[in-house]
Amino acid sequence: MSQPDPRPGRAFDVPPLLPREFERLIEGILLNPNLGAGIDVSGVSGGGKSNFAEWTALKSLQLGIPFLHIDPHGQSARKLWQMCLQLPERQRKKIVYWKVSDPKQVAGINPLAHDPDEDQLSDYERLSRGRIQVELTANIILAAMGEAGVGFAFRPVMRKWITRWLWLLWSAGLTLADASMLIDPHHPVYKLLVQLAPDQMARLQLEALPDMKVNDLEAEIGSARNRVATILEHIAAETMLSRRYDTINFREIYQNDMSLIVDLDKGLILSDEVQRLICNIVLNQYLAVVLSTPEHLRRRRLCLIDELPVFAEACGPLLERMSTEIRKYRTSFVYLHQGANRFPDRTENQFLRTILDMCRVKVFFRHQVDAEFFGKLVSLAAHSGPKVKHVLKTTQQLTVGHEIVELIDRSAGEQEMRGNTTTHGTMKGDSLTTTLSEAVDAANQRTRGQADARSSQTSHSDAQQHTQTSTRGITYKQTILPKLVTNEVVSSVQYYSLEEIDREAASRMASLETGAAFVIVDGQGVYFARTPLAKLPYGHAPQFAARKLRAWRDELHARPEFVTPQQIREERAEFLQVLVEELQTLAYRRSAGLLDGPGPDDTQILSPRLDVEPDENGDPEVTF
Repeated sequence: MSQPDPRPGRAFDVPPLLPREFERLIEGILLNPNLGAGIDVSGVSGGGKSNFAEWTALKSLQLGIPFLHIDPHGQSARKLWQMCLQLPERQRKKIVYWKVSDPKQVAGINPLAHDPDEDQLSDYERLSRGRIQVELTANIILAAMGEAGVGFAFRPVMRKWITRWLWLLWSAGLTLADASMLIDPHHPVYKLLVQLAPDQMARLQLEALPDMKVNDLEAEIGSARNRVATILEHIAAETMLSRRYDTINFREIYQNDMSLIVDLDKGLILSDEVQRLICNIVLNQYLAVVLSTPEHLRRRRLCLIDELPVFAEACGPLLERMSTEIRKYRTSFVYLHQGANRFPDRTENQFLRTILDMCRVKVFFRHQVDAEFFGKLVSLAAHSGPKVKHVLKTTQQLTVGHEIVELIDRSAGEQEMRGNTTTHGTMKGDSLTTTLSEAVDAANQRTRGQADARSSQTSHSDAQQHTQTSTRGITYKQTILPKLVTNEVVSSVQYYSLEEIDREAASRMASLETGAAFVIVDGQGVYFARTPLAKLPYGHAPQFAARKLRAWRDELHARPEFVTPQQIREERAEFLQVLVEELQTLAYRRSAGLLDGPGPDDTQILSPRLDVEPDENGDPEVTF
């Protein structure tokens, strides 16, 4: 069977999707846990990224998939929260909206919190999990300072003191905010707090710090102290990190199929360091729960991170590592970023290239400066062979066969000839002859002769001739004739170059309308689609919507996690007062020999952990 002639086409073309087809595609993507790292969404500001993320988050809730949404600007988080008003009440009860910069209602968060069910664990399991928490919290502190990519490499002294302080705090049941009493060896509570050190070596080194010279002390703990003090100097960070109970419990959120919307808008409350700190704590705590969940208890989850470059420096190493592992835990990321903007080294950034490689689904909205880079990704995914640019054809006669035909030769001829000849002639002649001869032998005799002759002749002839001939003939014969056809024959084909294909893809990406995007599903294809509009419910009745939001906010603030900042500070002051009393009692009992200390051969003996629980009046009660 002959192949059809190549046809010229466009250098780059992808099939469009109808709105309903696009919706079904996204539903299948959300329900499919095999998405690699998840979905990467890129485009310039105003291209439609946030609208797509809000619509996707609401669609995931409708499909029964809870999510964690982190928004550093807050606008998308607030809109998503309002969009959730259209959900049934049973689903709204499982959605928590946390505005971190709210000056009236604050939720505490404790990266050193103990598992409520740790009593069922062996000491081996409990201490192992505690050590992991300490290591994660140490990395969170570095990430808040923008040193996540460096880590503790070649800085063993700083690592020793940060992890030692955190291990003491975890072992004693204290919080990260209580580290302010440990980083200052001259703090009034320092010597009492050192008694809670989990091992003898740590206790001896901690007790030796107050007696060191200022220069020696700064050289020993200066780097570690500066990093911890920087994040605790901000009152918002100290307040949120100082609560011990009724904090945001990510294990409860994961196990109870709850969704958490984190509004990280700085407002007039948060600094850049505190914003990065809270984001890193949220991600670390949530991902720690995901990774520690047994395989048979893992559930489908979605983690949306808006404005990814804001957290690239602080959370980039964590997210880059998790992007290569998260698929097996049935959790997928949704990364949103403005192309390569704000990424160090732009398109050469390793974190950006990692998420583009690991995310199986990519949604590219309009780009400008980065259109060529992202256009190559689209053209590569859509490439299905050479694209015909021009076809040159020439006209040719081709013999396609022969046939026998009977030829009839008919002939007819007539010939007519007429002739007429007339001859007429007259002839006249005169002849005169004179002879004079002289003879020598006759000397005196002369002879003379003369002749004269005349003649006349006339002739006339007339002849006529007429000839007429007529002939007719028919001849039959057979012969073989070729069958000829005239075709347009392809004489040459010109294809688009790779540069032309990439340039066409980049050109189309740069001219996309708001809401239009290229959707790449690795292993399936590339599509052009227009994302649905994420509409606010009750748009025709804004006052009614505002009343429902206020009622919902009151329900959220009635949860035990949300209290006023003043209440947290009062709880902390009361706790510290009780803590000092208990530490003084502990010091007295130890000095009196009523409490055995660690022996010289013991490698690690944990001191009694401080348990803080509210009493009957709601005041904190500290016990060992």
